[in-house]
Amino acid sequence: MDDVSEQFKPIQKRFYVILLLTAVFFSSGFILQYFGIEFLNPFYGALIGVLIFNVGIWLYYRCPKCNSVPFALGSEGVEIRPKSCHKCGSKFR
Repeated sequence: MDDVSEQFKPIQKRFYVILLLTAVFFSSGFILQYFGIEFLNPFYGALIGVLIFNVGIWLYYRCPKCNSVPFALGSEGVEIRPKSCHKCGSKFR
């Protein structure tokens, strides 16, 4: 294992926390509405979840070597478990 893959491990753990927070906030409004607690519009929970995901990705989920976000190759979106950086070629695992 090289230095970049060791540096990427805590970054990937932070990404999983961001995904968890996104899912919690995205579903919170719908869960509260299901149980009859209607003080929160479900749209606001979903909006906060999407904002947490986008801001978290741009701030924390970056290649340690070239500081680029690991997007999925050939498609849109962020790659969840990238093998390497598509910009500089650094191996993450």
